[in-house]
Amino acid sequence: MTTVISSASHTSVSGGGAASDEAREQTAAAGDRAADLLDDYDGSASFLFGSPRASILARGVAVEVPDRTGDRTGVDPEFVLGLLRSSPRYGLVTGLVPFDRGPARLLVPATVRRSGPFTGGIVARGRAVGPRLRLTAIPSRQAYAGMVAEAVQRIETSAVTKVVLARTLDVESNDQIDVATLVRNLAAATSHGYVFSAELPGDRLLVGGSPELMVRRVGRHVSTQPMAGSLPRSDEPDEDLARAAMLVESDKDRHEHEVVVDHVHRRLSDIGVRVDRPDRPSVVGTPTVWHLATRLTAELPDPAPSSLAVALALHPTPAIGGTPTAAAVRLINELEPFDRGYYGGMVGWMDAHGDGEWALSLRCAEVSGRRARLYAGAGIVAGSDPEREAAETDAKFATMLQALGVDSLESDDMSPSSDPAEANPTEPEQP
Repeated sequence: MTTVISSASHTSVSGGGAASDEAREQTAAAGDRAADLLDDYDGSASFLFGSPRASILARGVAVEVPDRTGDRTGVDPEFVLGLLRSSPRYGLVTGLVPFDRGPARLLVPATVRRSGPFTGGIVARGRAVGPRLRLTAIPSRQAYAGMVAEAVQRIETSAVTKVVLARTLDVESNDQIDVATLVRNLAAATSHGYVFSAELPGDRLLVGGSPELMVRRVGRHVSTQPMAGSLPRSDEPDEDLARAAMLVESDKDRHEHEVVVDHVHRRLSDIGVRVDRPDRPSVVGTPTVWHLATRLTAELPDPAPSSLAVALALHPTPAIGGTPTAAAVRLINELEPFDRGYYGGMVGWMDAHGDGEWALSLRCAEVSGRRARLYAGAGIVAGSDPEREAAETDAKFATMLQALGVDSLESDDMSPSSDPAEANPTEPEQP
């Protein structure tokens, strides 16, 4: 029997028993501390990360971690761990690893505050954007469906068995985007996911509310929860549950999911002594999308590789790239008319013990001044339907659109455009 969980919304279809009064009091206290941390976040901090376990707010830069390898990300996890251990002042490294091209953005912050998780008691503030918006799709929805059709044809005639194709939406507001409100709204809606805001060069931020854990390491214990296979949710309760059940029975989605889980299992087996894997996936819900998810755990050897080392060994998983990895990434670079940057990469932190949490940087936007570039993708396998995959990306955009204060892509306060000549296909324009 597959367990159906609504992990990032505020309901649970099935799950464990009721929490004790003591546990509820502890959760409430942790939530209060997390609310205080959010109250102090004004959009200027170098890094914010909230997970189901804890939240971190970091300010300033003690050390910027240099490129040590010259490869696609430039990250040497052993160097990073040695750096943290070189001084008692260096408590954490925080930041971002890109999807494929470009250097990682890893910092040792000057100050770090910790709190409990963003679970319960976080109240949304309303709109984070002005009353009028302009939306530019890159590629257009029609062009994206054409990309999907091309990818399906390539899958039928090449070694690629899965590829994840993404779209962007450039949102321009008549006022500055209120990043603090945006982050609070994400925290209110993503109470069991991973909320983040990380500084990028050029007065930009990557802000998001990801549902997907890449790696959590505590001592020798490591866990991950790959997701693949999804359906948009419905506002009608019976239809919503029917879609969750439909997802479980979908051969296409089950196949897509197994491709990802098999990859992660193999990579963990290469570095772990023992990997525990459930027989069947669960159905996990965000407020806008149902996902197939499988939580894998492993006991690492002694001495254990760091959380960053384990995450890099898994990255990029077929959940965001495809399989075989190199061929899928080449196809992504050929078909997508933009550079993903840090979308589809990793965001998180690690301490001097090597423990830490890293999430996939999904359901996110690159924010600068009045502009934000939103990202969303869908996994394409043999038999994928272009219209359904386009609808899936619409549902995934909804996480950030709702946090911005926009109800849907058809909202009256938007002026849609799909003309690439009117868009900036690289970085959002500086204010």
